[in-house]
Amino acid sequence: MTIVLWPWWPGEWVAQLHTVTHMSAPVTRWGGPLLLLSALRWRRPEARLLLGLSCIPQTPVVYEAVPLFLIVSTLREGTALLVVTVLLGAVLPKSAALSYNEWMATSGAWMIALVYLPCLALVMRRPNVAPDGDPVESTYRFLRESLTRWVPAAGRPRETTP
Repeated sequence: MTIVLWPWWPGEWVAQLHTVTHMSAPVTRWGGPLLLLSALRWRRPEARLLLGLSCIPQTPVVYEAVPLFLIVSTLREGTALLVVTVLLGAVLPKSAALSYNEWMATSGAWMIALVYLPCLALVMRRPNVAPDGDPVESTYRFLRESLTRWVPAAGRPRETTP
């Protein structure tokens, strides 16, 4: 409906993307590249979630931490994440002296330190084993088996028929 009323908005939206300063992927902030370590636990759904959320541009505000609660698996982990999230809300600067962009940069740094890195620690503590019925693991296993049938193993001599 909006395209009917204002058909040029998609072009203007794309033209304005380069001017956005308040949205960035957590992986691009200070300490953020460490979040790529979650790829070492790629077989776990929560590791893939953390990796994906780390790479998606977002505003660094407390409500962006809500999907990270899917990483917790025990009451203790959930309570700890709740405490650091509330702490994040408490430590964010309330000073009027900061500009909007400065506040967002500060918020992003605290978000990495207090929420994302503890979630990374939770993920890295777990073994790289997929839960039963994980669709990504099933697809990986299917592709691996298919490729080994059709691609000869490296270094193994090919069978020849006389």
